[in-house]
Amino acid sequence: MASLIAVIVLLMFLIVFILIYIPFRINLSGKKTGENMKLVMDFSWLFNGAILRFCILQKNYSLYLAGKEILTKRISEKKKEKKMPLKEKKKQIPFSKDIIKPLLRFVEDLLNSFSIEKLHIKADVGFKNRATTGMLAGYVYAIKGVLSNKGLKKSVVLFQPNFNEEQFDFRVYFRASNRIANIVPPIIHFVASKPVRRTIKNRIFGG
Repeated sequence: MASLIAVIVLLMFLIVFILIYIPFRINLSGKKTGENMKLVMDFSWLFNGAILRFCILQKNYSLYLAGKEILTKRISEKKKEKKMPLKEKKKQIPFSKDIIKPLLRFVEDLLNSFSIEKLHIKADVGFKNRATTGMLAGYVYAIKGVLSNKGLKKSVVLFQPNFNEEQFDFRVYFRASNRIANIVPPIIHFVASKPVRRTIKNRIFGG
C-alpha cells in the first residue's frame, strides 16, 4: 500500500513538473486597411492542445481544446459604478508608494522571461504635419536598431512614411513563448518584497 502511494505521489510530481516546463505561446495578429480592422490574440498551451482566443475588437473570446471549439463568450462591459469620494477610496484600498519600485521590477523581470520568436510589422503612416511623419519615421528606425542589437533576427519592421496624405494602415504579427516555471520566481520575488508584504497585511488585517 505504501509503495502504491509513493508511486502515485511520484507520478503527480512528474506531471506537475512536466506541465510547468511545457512552453506556452502568445500570438498577436492584426491588420488595418482603410476602415477595416482586425485584432486577435491567442494564448496556446500543451503544444496547441489548448487555445484561448481573444477577438479584441469584437469583444469576445473562445476556448479550443484539441482543435475543437468548446465555448465562445462575449466580454461583458462593466456597469458604471457610482463615483466614490477620493477619501473613501484611500480608506478602502491601502496603498503605499513604496510598492511602485518592486512592481516595476516585477514587470521588467516578467517581460525578460519571455522569448520573442517572431515579430513582423508593416505600417504605412502619414500625418497632416509632414514633420510629425518624419519624426515618427526616425523613432521607428531607432527601434529597428535596438531590435537588431538585441539579436532578434526574426524581427521585421517595415515602415513606409506617407508625406502626401493622412494614412494609418498596418499589418502586425507577434509571437512569444514562455514557461510557467519562468514566471514563478518573479512572482515570489514581488510578493516577498517588504512593501508588498506590508500592503497585503494592511489589506487583510487593516491598520
